[in-house]
Order: sequence, then C-alpha cells, then structure tokens
Amino acid sequence: MFTVQDLSKRFEMHPKSVRERLNELGPLVEPYMERGRNNAIILSDSGLMIFDRLIQLEQDGHSMATAVQQMHKDTSALTETSSQPTDNKPPIDTSTELLIQELRTRITGLEEDKEFLKDQLEVAQGQIQAILPAISESRKQDEEFKQKLSRLQYLKAVFTGG
Repeated sequence: MFTVQDLSKRFEMHPKSVRERLNELGPLVEPYMERGRNNAIILSDSGLMIFDRLIQLEQDGHSMATAVQQMHKDTSALTETSSQPTDNKPPIDTSTELLIQELRTRITGLEEDKEFLKDQLEVAQGQIQAILPAISESRKQDEEFKQKLSRLQYLKAVFTGG
C-alpha cells in the first residue's frame, strides 16, 4: 500500500503532482484506492502499476492528458474484446487485463533479447574455437624451439667445457 508521499518519493515529484495524476486517472485507478486516516489516499500494488504506466507514457513524450486518454483507449479496447466471454472464467477487471497485456509484451521482449544473446554467444564460442587450434599450434612450436635451444645449449656447454 502506497501513500501520496510514497509515490512522491518513488517518482521524484511533488505530492501535488501525484494527486493531480491520480485525479486524472480517475476510474482507472479508483478500484485500487482507499482512504486512510485523515482522508489520506492509499494506493494498492495494482494501482501503483497503473500509476507507473502513466509515468512511463509521460517519459515517452506524452502529455499527462494524452497518456491518460491512451490508457482509457487501451482499457476500452480490452473491455470490448473481453466482453464476449469464451469460457466460464469470471471477468477480469480491465485495468488488470491491461497490466497482464503489458507484462506479456515485456516477457515477449525479454525472450527475444534472450534469443539474440544466445545467438551472440554461439558466434563468440565459434570464434574462440577457431582461435584455439592456432594457439595450441603456436604453443607446440614454442616447445619445439625450447627443446632445440636446450640441445644447442647442452652441446655448447660440452664443447666449451662450461
């Protein structure tokens, strides 16, 4: 549970700005808001996720009003598609569906990143394997040179008496 002051600290904004955004979000966030002592606004974890989405849209260049409109559009689009139940599951709140959709998008992105990094790793391993035989051949030549040099030093010592 998060108070306006908690949100203010978390998102580094004035408490008045937090209240303004909560008012703009209105029905999207109301199910996740409670009133505490002295009528303080308390936001649940789900409400925090909605508020965070608003902040993300603003950071992406949207104005507060445009971001809220976009969130309402997304929610209404989800409502239209989810208004026709396909099975006997109870209906899920539209803001929850929006959050689920965002998380699925995030998971898909992370899976794509994972595949990309996996491919990069395979390329790097192939390059390492290509280099290793050359390194081992170079080491072998160095050992042979040292052995020849040792023999030469031995012969030199025998002939010079040293």
